[in-house]
Amino acid sequence: IVPNGGFEDGWQNNAPTDWGWTYNVALAEGVPDAAEGGCFVYVYGTIFQDLPTMPGTEYQLRFALAGNFNSSAPNVVDVFWGSENLGTASWSPSGHSIRDMGWEWVDFDVPALSPNTVLTFEDPFVGDGSGRIPAIDAISVVAIPDEPGTIWLLGFGLLAIFVWRNCSVKVAGQ
Repeated sequence: IVPNGGFEDGWQNNAPTDWGWTYNVALAEGVPDAAEGGCFVYVYGTIFQDLPTMPGTEYQLRFALAGNFNSSAPNVVDVFWGSENLGTASWSPSGHSIRDMGWEWVDFDVPALSPNTVLTFEDPFVGDGSGRIPAIDAISVVAIPDEPGTIWLLGFGLLAIFVWRNCSVKVAGQ
């Protein structure tokens, strides 16, 4: 449900058109080691998108994280689902370069509580001069399907216990 989660669409002359994101970022285009396609973004502050969600549905949020490989400290990004802070994802620049970003995949399972949910990525070190600038790419949010097989198995198990219990009572009563 994330339009332009790989940042490949809608960027023209550094001015996004129908880009899908509200942002304070820098787009890296035509790079040899994007996690998906040929683009990713460096988050200088915040990037967010309002997603259509179904209340009561569980979703899997997944994205690739890297960062400024010239920084000596880990690059981090805070991830928000609606108003809930899901946590901080971290990436180490050690041993990486523009040709070997060392993308790490980050996953969260999140419930939708309303028909629209804002997905936000935030750089907690923006403007501090540390050079700790997270890069994100390949963002996806997918509904996790209900497991009808699990419900069937639970029902079968309860039926088996009921039959076993009734058979045990009849045998004991003979």
